[in-house]
Amino acid sequence: MKMSGNLETESRKTSAPVSMFVFAHQDDEIGYFCLISRLVRDRTPLKMIWITDGAYSVPAEVRREETKAALGMIGVDSECFEFWDYPDGASIKYSVEIVDRLTERMREISPAEVYVPAYEGGHPDHDFAHFSAVIAASRLERSPLVFEAPLYNKYKALFVSFNRFIPASTPTVYTPMGREDVIMKFRGMLKYKSQFWITTFPLLLFGWPRLLERGEPYRRVPERDYLKPPHEGKLYYESYPLYKMLGVSFSDFRAAVERVFTASGS
Repeated sequence: MKMSGNLETESRKTSAPVSMFVFAHQDDEIGYFCLISRLVRDRTPLKMIWITDGAYSVPAEVRREETKAALGMIGVDSECFEFWDYPDGASIKYSVEIVDRLTERMREISPAEVYVPAYEGGHPDHDFAHFSAVIAASRLERSPLVFEAPLYNKYKALFVSFNRFIPASTPTVYTPMGREDVIMKFRGMLKYKSQFWITTFPLLLFGWPRLLERGEPYRRVPERDYLKPPHEGKLYYESYPLYKMLGVSFSDFRAAVERVFTASGS
């Protein structure tokens, strides 16, 4: 079944004030760090939801405090944070519950725009956070604009690629990064101490060239079939040894998607 990330054509400039971010883990926000900083400076009301507890390898409270420290550095008020605490690495097991809950929160908040991780096969929780937000947004009477940002994926990469989209029909736009933005983002990434060797160090080492060239990439979520993998071949979470320990394959993700569609009669 194909779903579109949004159903309206209104631009961000004319949208209602609330910008909503839906993440899987407490560090996924680094993909939008400069954009979030600009929204704060523009006094745009924010709502941020983290679906999992991030506690696969460290306590949940550690992950929460790292996020609060990083986002607090750029002026984000922690009053806009919601930590849902579904198990890190296993969000797909609660697929129907999460989508229904997120739908209800979107109805209550009425965001004009929603920002999510890209659907790219990097981590099953990232892909499910993306899918949940797209489906929840599509259920609203006035569907918000939905945007995605890449974190990491294995599309045409020997090992992994950072900050690079899998090609799609919607154009990529960039949040420019000046010298102060680069320093700010670098300092923010260092706040995630528990994730340094897992994601922060590889991103610092391999992800910066693309960021410095154009800025932070994001785009409107394109129409896509979530019963199909984001790209051909092994996905990153099916091949990276640490993520393989989660025991999740794309067939598991597809089964979670099918449960959502079946429950909604879609």
